[in-house]
Amino acid sequence: MPPIVQIKQHIMESLLCHQAGVQWHDLGSLQLPPPGFKQFPCLSFPGSWDYRRMPPHLANMGFHHVGLDGFNLLNLVIHLPQPPKVLGLQIPRSRYASDLSVMFLLNTSEVEVSTFLLIGIPGLEHAHIWISIPICLMYLTAILGNCTILFIIRTQHSLQEPMYYFLSMLALSDLGLSFSSLPTMLRIFLFNNMGISADACIAQEFFIHRFTDMESSVPLTMSFDRFVAIRNPLRYSSILTSFGVLQIGLAFAVKSILLVLPLPFTLKRLRYCNKHLLSHSYCLHQDIMKLACSDNRVNFYYGLFVALCMTSGSVFIAISYVFILKTVLGIASHGERLKALDTCVSHICAVLIFYVPVITLATMHRFAMHKSPLAMILIADAFLLVPSLMNPIVYCVKTWQIRVKVLEKLALKSK
Repeated sequence: MPPIVQIKQHIMESLLCHQAGVQWHDLGSLQLPPPGFKQFPCLSFPGSWDYRRMPPHLANMGFHHVGLDGFNLLNLVIHLPQPPKVLGLQIPRSRYASDLSVMFLLNTSEVEVSTFLLIGIPGLEHAHIWISIPICLMYLTAILGNCTILFIIRTQHSLQEPMYYFLSMLALSDLGLSFSSLPTMLRIFLFNNMGISADACIAQEFFIHRFTDMESSVPLTMSFDRFVAIRNPLRYSSILTSFGVLQIGLAFAVKSILLVLPLPFTLKRLRYCNKHLLSHSYCLHQDIMKLACSDNRVNFYYGLFVALCMTSGSVFIAISYVFILKTVLGIASHGERLKALDTCVSHICAVLIFYVPVITLATMHRFAMHKSPLAMILIADAFLLVPSLMNPIVYCVKTWQIRVKVLEKLALKSK
């Protein structure tokens, strides 16, 4: 008989022996077996053995590894003596043998995990210290660029307009994303420290998803701003007032918090055992929930709902640009058409920079069957680094008002 079949038969017999209600410490309660009671091979000890004592030769157990399809399986070969019949009923195997069967059935008891391991770039672990140099430069450029935009808009009264208020919200979202992922990225690439506690990981994913949702909401409001500016330029200031823009910003900030707030609580209720290796250099909800050994269907469906809410902004942005194009095509002058479209170029670039990596990463996480780990890591890092880095550059290059003020602050003359 094959070893795997023997293991299965041994486990089933041990469990059935337990169902017979026979305990080592309660032999006085034994009754006559019911009619039709079937005896099992596991109930076989020598008649000379005293059942009130521990069974002899208990250490006579063999542990052998049997290969099956490339895996090492544990084949338990247990040699125990046979007990006598007591009141017509045979005594089951030792509790220790049954415990071994149960332990094997549970596939070596699950160990709860309290620390996760992040990952850098597979195959380039020896070069992490060198890779940290461009990563640190990108973070530094992103932080300085966004802080510069906030400073320019805050100090220049000529930029106190709705369009620049929305740009300030985008810069704040970029800063939030940068500071949320910066600690783990530096620990991995600069100090080669991969470990992170479960609580810290869950907290990081909350802030990353919260600022991601905020950054997906800001381009939507900016597209509405561009539509109003092109459709009704004379009523632009009356439709989008400073107080109205503040209300819109607060509404989206509260929405992003309420939308993402259940994620940490749904992750905390899960049990994590055996698996502890994450797929990125920072923590994401869809990545953490895959490590759970308990039911994570709530996390899956709610996480999918959050992802759809974040990416649905791209649909409304596309609809707004349909109306913008319709309005632009109605302008008689060709030069005025180009001028109107030119005001949307920086916004279109910001939308593409953000949504292309986000949609690609979410699709690969949830639906890709055969995905490259290296591609996943690179796209995930681009999702955090590229928008925060490129948004200040795009708006400084394409928005002449900001470009002029930045050059003035740098004591340079605009060409």
